[in-house]
Amino acid sequence: MGLVWAECIRQAHEMRDYWKGVPDIRHTGKDVRRFSLHVLSATGFGKSYPFDPAAEEVPEGGKLTYKDSLHLLLENAILVLLLGPKLLTGILQPYLPKHWSLVGKAASTFKSHIAETIKEEKRLIADGKANPGNFIGAMVRASEEAAEEEYSKGLGRRSNLGLTESEIFGNIFVFNFAGHDSIAITLTYMITHLAAHPEVQDWIAEEIEHVCADQTKDAPAPYRDTFPKLKRCLAVVVSLPPPLPPLHATRSYTSTNHPPPPPDLQYETLRTSTPFPAIVKTTGSAPRTLHINAKPLLLPPGMNIISPFPAIFNHPRYWGPDADTWRPARWIVTPPHGAFLPWADGDRVCPGKKFAQVELVGALSALFADGWRVQPVCEGGEGAEAARGRVKGAIRDSGMVLLVEMLHPERVGLQWVREGGRR
Repeated sequence: MGLVWAECIRQAHEMRDYWKGVPDIRHTGKDVRRFSLHVLSATGFGKSYPFDPAAEEVPEGGKLTYKDSLHLLLENAILVLLLGPKLLTGILQPYLPKHWSLVGKAASTFKSHIAETIKEEKRLIADGKANPGNFIGAMVRASEEAAEEEYSKGLGRRSNLGLTESEIFGNIFVFNFAGHDSIAITLTYMITHLAAHPEVQDWIAEEIEHVCADQTKDAPAPYRDTFPKLKRCLAVVVSLPPPLPPLHATRSYTSTNHPPPPPDLQYETLRTSTPFPAIVKTTGSAPRTLHINAKPLLLPPGMNIISPFPAIFNHPRYWGPDADTWRPARWIVTPPHGAFLPWADGDRVCPGKKFAQVELVGALSALFADGWRVQPVCEGGEGAEAARGRVKGAIRDSGMVLLVEMLHPERVGLQWVREGGRR
């Protein structure tokens, strides 16, 4: 996770440097998607890019880069899922509409980039060299170890447990697809929520100043020493233990007087603004028995169970009468088990859970360092309080696109200022 941490710190610093020069930002969501894409490119493929909006345009001619191809695939995920890569890249590609043909070219280029990375990783394995630090390389090495398992048993032949190149390609695409939109939407919600709550910004900024005092874009604080200490940032994206005292009331800011949060507690932003509408589970091939209010309930095999997140995450029974309010402090009390499942639960919990937590906390620690704050742009002579109310209205105006997200984030202008109103 150290690579994820370092890259998101660098990207968040560069993103804020760009934002501070824009007096009325109406494209936070688009910029955050670029941030997420660059983090995925670096950690998944080992390709690091600067946060440069001017370089966002995809060329229509010539070879697409890894970032270009991944960007096109993720932005056209519904088209890829509906038509399938075989149709988009097959013999009919020259006859497809221009944009469809470009998406097909992106699919072919993305696969060729991955094939080259797999080939290079296998060469490093043969030479006895270490993995350079990306997910594709780690997946190839795990696959090779599984394929060699029977050799270690003295059977003299390779196992078929290893992943094929096509399977690695599919896994990488799913990882990128799942990790791009969900994290980008959540970070957009987080920034927008914080713009409406300056007191929470001050609260997390005080912690960042103490924990990440020496952190810079090019020299991020060590992940293992820093991430567990960002308790207040975790209050925005992860739950808290008992309330934290003001920093000036403690002798030193250490893990001793600020124990890490329990690992089974999660995000306030994901609770009130989850990108996911529901989770689907199945009883599998055998009947299952649930005990509800001490009464057994027999579920037949092959039954799908759909749990709607908004209904569970905002139910007053679990979250109190202000369940619809974004209030990180509520996490001082542990919610009932099963009342909050943004990454699912049990044996099939989302494998990207830690990745998301590290990326979101790292982004906050960089964005709100050095006295920087985000605030809404006042319109039509309104005051600051009215502007914050308008921001909350934009958050409530959310709906289903590919995932659940703000439908019109561009209607709220944001600006980044330093304490005292300096830009």
